[in-house]
Amino acid sequence: MKNTRTRLFPIAQFILYLGLLLSAESKAQQDFNDLKSDILMAKTERARLEAIVTLSVTYNRNQLDSLYYYSEVLSDPDINDKEFAEAAKDLIEGVALYHQSRHAEAIDLLEISRKNFAELGSKNLQIRSMSFLGLAYNRSREHAQSANVFREVLKLTENDSEYTDARIAAFGNLSNAYRALGLFAEAIHSLERAIELSGDVRPETQQMSYFNLGQMLAQLELYDRALDALRLIDVENFPSESVQTAVYSNMARAFKQLNLSDSAHFYYQKALNKAQTTNNWQQALKPQIELGRIAMERQQFPLAETLLNNADDFYKQHRFPPPAYTDLLLAKMELYIASGQWQKGLQASKTFEQFINTNSIIHMSQNGFELVAQIHEGLGDTELALQYQKMYNDLGLAAKEAVQTNRLIEQRNQLALLDANERLEEESSSKEFYQGLTFQVIALSLILLTVLSIVYRYYHRVKKDNVVKSTELSQLKSQLEEAQSQTQEVEFISLKSKALIKLSDLRFVRSDGPYLEFHLTSKTKPEIDRNSLKSLMEELPNNFIQVHRSFIVNLNQVKSIYKSKLVLNDDTEISVSRSFKDDIDELLRNTA
Repeated sequence: MKNTRTRLFPIAQFILYLGLLLSAESKAQQDFNDLKSDILMAKTERARLEAIVTLSVTYNRNQLDSLYYYSEVLSDPDINDKEFAEAAKDLIEGVALYHQSRHAEAIDLLEISRKNFAELGSKNLQIRSMSFLGLAYNRSREHAQSANVFREVLKLTENDSEYTDARIAAFGNLSNAYRALGLFAEAIHSLERAIELSGDVRPETQQMSYFNLGQMLAQLELYDRALDALRLIDVENFPSESVQTAVYSNMARAFKQLNLSDSAHFYYQKALNKAQTTNNWQQALKPQIELGRIAMERQQFPLAETLLNNADDFYKQHRFPPPAYTDLLLAKMELYIASGQWQKGLQASKTFEQFINTNSIIHMSQNGFELVAQIHEGLGDTELALQYQKMYNDLGLAAKEAVQTNRLIEQRNQLALLDANERLEEESSSKEFYQGLTFQVIALSLILLTVLSIVYRYYHRVKKDNVVKSTELSQLKSQLEEAQSQTQEVEFISLKSKALIKLSDLRFVRSDGPYLEFHLTSKTKPEIDRNSLKSLMEELPNNFIQVHRSFIVNLNQVKSIYKSKLVLNDDTEISVSRSFKDDIDELLRNTA
């Protein structure tokens, strides 16, 4: 009788244990029920063992006792496939070690289980072993090894829809490995593939991916592209308030680098408000410093000084790392140089020098000694100014900055090359598809010749990058003029600033945060007005069309239309975003 009870333990008691473990959470219970069904309905011992392992590493990853319990279950003497059970135990115990941060030991076991599952023909558990192995390598700072593992996962799962989730995770983790290696172009490209595969099925994961994408693009100084990624985040509804603040700060930084100070100010203020509302003091200092710098650029020196002094008081109330205070001291010196307050600048320079020496961070002083040199030169002490300039030169920071600039250029070129290769692959794939389709159409009846014609026209349009012929553009403009002549003609619009804009003179309108820039053929600088593109579109005639979330264009000023951009008569290029591409396509179809 005792032996009978013992023999019931591996399956029946195992199921009972899992039921008690997960009964507290309804969703976890549903997931458990699904996997329990897989276990109970398994037709072979191997299928049952695989289902047990899948459950163990998926739903109990933070419960080490549970993981080791599953490992003990796989030691049952009644299991016939001992080799498979041993490989499964290596995987479970490797995962347990990984969650204990014992990464070197985890790597040893996961390498073994990965190899064994490959030999045993269990692709599912081979991929799971490799996924945890790649993570363990990354945590061990062996990022190149991690990248190799995730590339192998992608190769193993290529063209297999069953492993879409594994591919999404592999692309995301590969992006992390590339980022750690400083290969931002490859990291961006991998993350874009993960986003493309995930679609709308994982909104929170996708939103975080857009955030990471925006950060990396900003690091490559591709600020327009970074903003495009960050704008896709539903910031107000994002569950993490810390990420909300970071999104606003990153958007502000991008706008500032694009010399759009109004928008930069708007988003730095939003970041500061969010950090203060949530008592997240770690993220509240940087926006204060940057708001001070913006006031400085606007030559609002008293306001800038107040903001930076407030930031100084705020710093003293909390514990920030030395680089944060260094940045604040640099901003203060920049202010006193710009406003000619040389004595205050001298005091700030002494504080700066004492601080970096005390904290042994001279190598992180950035352009601090150069600013100190400018202060002494402003005070008339040329000799001391030369000494500090020499100190700055000896640090080799300018040379390091040049190396960094070259690195950024290299990574931007690499990203452009990866994008170009992807387009070529898409075109090649499209070409092969249509060639095969052509052979099939030949064998079909005459009725299908019409379909062939449509397909060929579409392929031809894609191949030629959707360039609109000049005659089509002329027809479009002619139709617009005819439509305008049949309605009451609108020649001018009045802005809220009381400025009067002649519509025939208006080339395009650009949105800059809460403001609009009206670019005219008769002026070099745009007219600025506080309004939204949506409200403005209601006032404009039908020769104006919105082609991007930030642009409205006068079609009478358009010289050429391409797949992803418009070219105006003065050769200005305006991007056409995907969300507005259908409007352009509809206009083109109407002229066909």
